[in-house]
Amino acid sequence: RETTKSQEMYHAWQEQEERIKMEQEREEPTTSSSSPPPPTKPSTGVAVVRTLVQQTRLELEQREQQQEQRAALERQAQRTLQSAARQGHPAACVTLGNDCVERAAQVVT
Repeated sequence: RETTKSQEMYHAWQEQEERIKMEQEREEPTTSSSSPPPPTKPSTGVAVVRTLVQQTRLELEQREQQQEQRAALERQAQRTLQSAARQGHPAACVTLGNDCVERAAQVVT
């Protein structure tokens, strides 16, 4: 994921550099090919960083929503298992017992 982000950032930077060069060539046609390349605008880096920040925030929001949905589903499943165990379903009792053992093992480790 980080590699993909780095590649996206690099490609965005390259595209921005190309746009700047094209704009500068339109504004000032160069007469000699040996002139040094014009300096890049600081806004190039700012635009790339701004885009990455927006993408990262969006991904974090999506991840939080998924975690909330998962937690809600787990709570619902737990309530359903407890209800089934109260009704005398042996498989529900075993599942609840296994869940308790797993949670206890996670706390110990």
